[in-house]
Formats: sequence, C-alpha cells, structure tokens
Amino acid sequence: MAVSGCFRPMTMTTLRGGLAVYPDVVVGKPTILAFLNANDRRCDEVIPSLWGLSNRPGSPARIIGVMVYDDLSYVSEIDTLDYASELTVLMDPDRRLTRRFGVTRFPLFIFLSADGKVIDRARRLTDVPRWIDEDRWYRRALPEPDEEVPAI
Repeated sequence: MAVSGCFRPMTMTTLRGGLAVYPDVVVGKPTILAFLNANDRRCDEVIPSLWGLSNRPGSPARIIGVMVYDDLSYVSEIDTLDYASELTVLMDPDRRLTRRFGVTRFPLFIFLSADGKVIDRARRLTDVPRWIDEDRWYRRALPEPDEEVPAI
C-alpha cells in the first residue's frame, strides 16, 4: 500500500489547530501512525508512551497520532496535557484516514516505510519500540533505491 498511489491527498487539522496534508506528512522518513480514539480511555494511557518514543535521541522513525472522536470534549481534555502538544496528532473525526488503513479497533499502530508502504501493524504499544530499536525494521523501512537505467 504505497502512499503515492492514486488516491486524493487529505488535508487534516492537527491537535494544535494547524493543518497537515496526508500523505505529505509521512513521506521521507519511516513513520509510526498511532490510531487512537479519544472516547476510549485506554488510548489516553498511550499518549505519554508515544511522547517518550518520539523524543528518543536519534530515533529513526517519527510518530504521528491519528485521533478519532465522537465527542470533542474528550479531545479537549487530552489537549491540556503537556506532552500531547509536542506530538503531531492528526484529527480524523470523520474517519477518512482510519478507513483508508482499515482500522476498526483502537489503539492500533501501523509502521510505514519512508515511501509510505505499510511494513507492519500492531495492536499493543509494547510491540512498537522494536520498530525503532531494531535495525532490521529500520532497514525494511528505508526508501527503495531508484532503478538504474542501463546505458544504450
């Protein structure tokens, strides 16, 4: 599933009120998308750990949250937390990105290569650090080299 496929880019609001365009926000560096539901209190517990992973010195992957919600007041509570303001979190109330990746249960973590291909999926946060810490995962997530065109 490559990012540069034939689907239209999505402009999304971020938790801090800015705008981000998907897929541009995930291209160029291996990325972990963390799909969270603001109405599910289990997802609140994930945010501090995601913040910790994203702030590791020399981390080979960026972490981006994707927040779905039915009630905006839950999102407002999350926004008041100090660490939430330092993570990039895309707001997905209409679940466009969530549907694109086939997410039906939360939380869910998806590891993307630098060119946007899905490398792996995980349901538990404890599975996510291996994508950052183990070289073999990082090598799988690097962009594929351009094919050399033979000289005629």
